[in-house]
Amino acid sequence: SKWSGKCHSCLEWNSLQEIEDYKSKSTSVKGDIEFLQAFIDSGNLGLAPLELGDQTWSAFGRLTTFRIYHAFYEPALEEISIPGNIGNLDSLTSFILEQNPNLSGSIPAGIGNLTILTELNLQYNSLTGEIPESIGNLINLSKLKLRNNQLSGEVPESICNISAMDWSSSSFTINNNYLCPAYPECIDSYTNYSSQCGADWGGGDSP
Repeated sequence: SKWSGKCHSCLEWNSLQEIEDYKSKSTSVKGDIEFLQAFIDSGNLGLAPLELGDQTWSAFGRLTTFRIYHAFYEPALEEISIPGNIGNLDSLTSFILEQNPNLSGSIPAGIGNLTILTELNLQYNSLTGEIPESIGNLINLSKLKLRNNQLSGEVPESICNISAMDWSSSSFTINNNYLCPAYPECIDSYTNYSSQCGADWGGGDSP
């Protein structure tokens, strides 16, 4: 089933042909497009890469922001996952996938390659698995929102490497998952214990 959600084209590119022409000159641009295509293929969305979500491209032909908000909720839509080649997006500063019920699977370890990322928002999806150890590579993050998924296991100690984060602010939240204590010291005082392990939002056992 094809996705019929709202799409937005890029700021710097007028057509897929322009991207295709540039790809032959830049392996980095090729990597960005390969990620978008893998995302589309994971859910059989039937879109061209530049039609997926909200995208901003730099004058150098790199994807710098990517956002999909409140999509992937149609009952007939196949489950969609974050592609493992997300590490290609090493010029990305903002990555937002929010309120997409059919977005499932795990957070790929390759996300740790996005070292200039300042915003990672994956809240209100259906993501599972553990927060990858590589999250600690994202030292420039000032916003990290993972709440309301089905993430499980332990929060990695490496998360405390994110020195730009104000853990006490609303810019950080991991509530309403199955992430059971103990928590790393940097977040322990700012994590609501009662909202983890399914305690107050559905009960039951962890996945």
